[in-house]
Amino acid sequence: MESAQWTNSAPAPLQTGADALPERVIGATRRPDGSWRKEVRVRAGYVNQDDVGRFESRGSSFRAGMPKLPPGMSEEEDVAGKAASLSKSAKKNAKRKEAKKQEESDLADPVAATAKQFEGTHISSSSPGAAADPKAEIEKKSRNLRKKVKQCEETAVKKAAGATLTAEQEEKLSKLPEMQQELAALDAELAK
Repeated sequence: MESAQWTNSAPAPLQTGADALPERVIGATRRPDGSWRKEVRVRAGYVNQDDVGRFESRGSSFRAGMPKLPPGMSEEEDVAGKAASLSKSAKKNAKRKEAKKQEESDLADPVAATAKQFEGTHISSSSPGAAADPKAEIEKKSRNLRKKVKQCEETAVKKAAGATLTAEQEEKLSKLPEMQQELAALDAELAK
């Protein structure tokens, strides 16, 4: 048996047709981790898939060359026509965008933003928690006192039954006569 001899070199390709063009060689490069990439041979005329431009049909390239407006119409007329033909929601969105732009510009100047925020407010002489109707306020106080008196009376029944009371419950029971007097005064004021 004869031993076969192996060689590392490949036979030279034929140089005919497209193969006759010279090859381009992208040299070996170093990766960030320190290893080396192999050199890459690229056929002549080859375009990488990432470098290929977007396909454009004849019709779309023709339309790209055409003017956007009809002959004799100016761009200002076109803008005015578009604004008039906007739908209700589109106008609303345009307003919202304008308000947002205004707000962003106000944020740049915090003093102006604060002044604008308090622009429509006014200071009144009455306190903010006060009710507009004094009779309603008296009724509210009366309801609250009735509730407290009822709780105190229930606590007194428990005490009479022999239950032990907490310090808070004892304190409430001691205030029962005062609350009943105040309730009587409020009822008399409501009767007026």
